[in-house]
Amino acid sequence: MKRVSLRQARVGDQIRDSISELLLRRVKDPRVEGVTITGVDVSVDLKEANGYYCVYDESRLAQVLDGLQS
Repeated sequence: MKRVSLRQARVGDQIRDSISELLLRRVKDPRVEGVTITGVDVSVDLKEANGYYCVYDESRLAQVLDGLQS
């Protein structure tokens, strides 16, 4: 199990909340509807982050990925 500092956790939570808000209110791409941002891991130096998402309809996974990348 990797150790995560309190600051990393707070920054990750803030990034997750910001991405969720953007997808919900600003992004009008229908391909990303129904996407849930489940978490964000932030590096120790806070320079990199990896986001994780969930799609309930797995048949749309390729569409969702295309929408998120665009």
